[in-house]
Amino acid sequence: MAILRNNVVSSDRFTYHAPTKIFMCDASDLGDFQLMPVYDDASDTGFTMRSEKTGKLVNYFLQTTAKDGEGEIQYWRFMPIGEDMRNNPAVAGTKVLIYND
Repeated sequence: MAILRNNVVSSDRFTYHAPTKIFMCDASDLGDFQLMPVYDDASDTGFTMRSEKTGKLVNYFLQTTAKDGEGEIQYWRFMPIGEDMRNNPAVAGTKVLIYND
């Protein structure tokens, strides 16, 4: 299983809230953002974030799509993949929230 580095997005596109380790933004802030496969042999989708500070790459997979009572999407929650957390322990516990605006 190979990790794919698709749809690379810079961390500077997100607001980072250090106490909760959450990166967040509105979907419209990402332009033509699309989810891509995370692995070459699995159905997980997500994106790759490049740290503006370190240049390191971290893949985030789509964990949850949150919807309201009418079924409209409120936000998407992404988590870092296990291998990237092992290789870069600083990303353990981080999350990405992309709000549907």
